[in-house]
Amino acid sequence: MMKIFTSKKLLLALCPLLLFLLAFPYSGLAKKKKPARKAKITESRVLESENHIRILFYLNNIPEYSHGFIPADIDKNLPDRLYIDFRHLLLNPATLPTKNLPEKAIKKLRYGQKSKDEVRLVFDLTGAYNYKVSKLAKPTRLAIDLEIKPKPAIAAEEKPALQEVEPVSSELMVTPPPEPEEQNYIIVLDPGHGGDDTGAVGPTGLQEKNVALDLTLLLAEELKNDGNITIYLTRDKDKELELAARSTFANNQKADLFISLHSNASTERALSGFSTYYLNNTDDRFSQRLAAQENSVSSEEVTPLEHVLNDLKMNQITASSQKLAELVQSKTMDIIGSNELGVKDQGVKSALFYVLLGARMPAILIECNFISNPHEEQLLASPEYREKLIAGIAAGIREYLKPAQK
Repeated sequence: MMKIFTSKKLLLALCPLLLFLLAFPYSGLAKKKKPARKAKITESRVLESENHIRILFYLNNIPEYSHGFIPADIDKNLPDRLYIDFRHLLLNPATLPTKNLPEKAIKKLRYGQKSKDEVRLVFDLTGAYNYKVSKLAKPTRLAIDLEIKPKPAIAAEEKPALQEVEPVSSELMVTPPPEPEEQNYIIVLDPGHGGDDTGAVGPTGLQEKNVALDLTLLLAEELKNDGNITIYLTRDKDKELELAARSTFANNQKADLFISLHSNASTERALSGFSTYYLNNTDDRFSQRLAAQENSVSSEEVTPLEHVLNDLKMNQITASSQKLAELVQSKTMDIIGSNELGVKDQGVKSALFYVLLGARMPAILIECNFISNPHEEQLLASPEYREKLIAGIAAGIREYLKPAQK
């Protein structure tokens, strides 16, 4: 006959075994600690103003980091240095801003493996005297802000006293000054969206990314005919690009102008018209929503860009961008605003677009009609209408490039 244990007796019988397992746990049963997820710098960009430099590192996640400032060592011929140590960072040197660093603040960026799990970045400084490191979200970034020492004022040279001279006969022939040589310009054109990012889609399926690319290629061909304009495209085929990479590309090409082409969209299908934007703060709700749509963030998340705009003191670029936007809007509406086409003039507006942020030259974003409007979707699908759009946009750009306008 089998002996039946009561629950109390069974518990007492198992106690020694439980105590043994607690004292000597089986290593195979112990939960293995997951290794720390390696962070990666996916890209970087440099924003520059007169007395301020901002370096942005875009990361998949923010790792542990520490930073410090090392004063110059004259005996060893070492400059002021700013260092940042990252733990668990998988470093790809190609994503670091080692080229085109502003010489007025940074001489060189060096990097190396400090230990098995730690990477160090070192900025050799030339004119920076104060710095701040901060974390930014959506997208995930680490920002380094450098203040630059203002240049000392140069005392005006003492001018010699004016001396009387013999009057010159009015009959003398005055040789006219030589005609100025034709100036050459570099323009970067940016077709919005691309790849998996289709942008807005019209009622019959017309995709913004394809309209933007076709318009950009047409505009490039039109402007190349001028002979004194070199054109670069951020993309010439259907591929996806990070927003930050677009203006960075324009900076690297030392462009004179940066122009991003898009098509507008709204849930209100009746909305229509052509508009041109430049980078600036705005209280206009529609412009805020549009910027959020193009930036792929919520409208509440657009406002943190304001402090960047203010920090960079981009007043001069903003004024030039506004002038360019006004000319492009005016010249284009002269063509597409006719009675025949009747496109509504939505005007020149400002908004906080990521794609324009950081451009070191006049930059605008053109919203070529509302692709969400059934009639304007048909217009955008028409090769004849696209030619008219390009004629207007090109005329505005040419007008801006005239010496009197800049």
